[in-house]
Amino acid sequence: MMFPVIRVKDKQTGHEHIVGTNSHDMLLIQGGIHYFNLQNSEGTGAGGDYQFVGTEDEMGLNVESVTFEELQEIHKQEEVHALEREQFMEDLMRHLYENRGSTED
Repeated sequence: MMFPVIRVKDKQTGHEHIVGTNSHDMLLIQGGIHYFNLQNSEGTGAGGDYQFVGTEDEMGLNVESVTFEELQEIHKQEEVHALEREQFMEDLMRHLYENRGSTED
């Protein structure tokens, strides 16, 4: 059995992510599949800030499909990335807190 891995790309930043790895992600099915970001109210619609990522052919856009084992590995990688982002934010907040009130010339 294969599982689809739906990715979207932020057209402004070029950042890609797997739909569902961000709590603000939503997929809508209304005459097609559309991505919507609940935080910034943008999506994949006409003039939207996001686009689906995949390979194009005469049938349209094809998303990646993976085995269950590959999906588990993707999940592990996403967990590591989430921990790294969390650690970065903690370090940044600690740095800002420790240096509050100090100014540089």
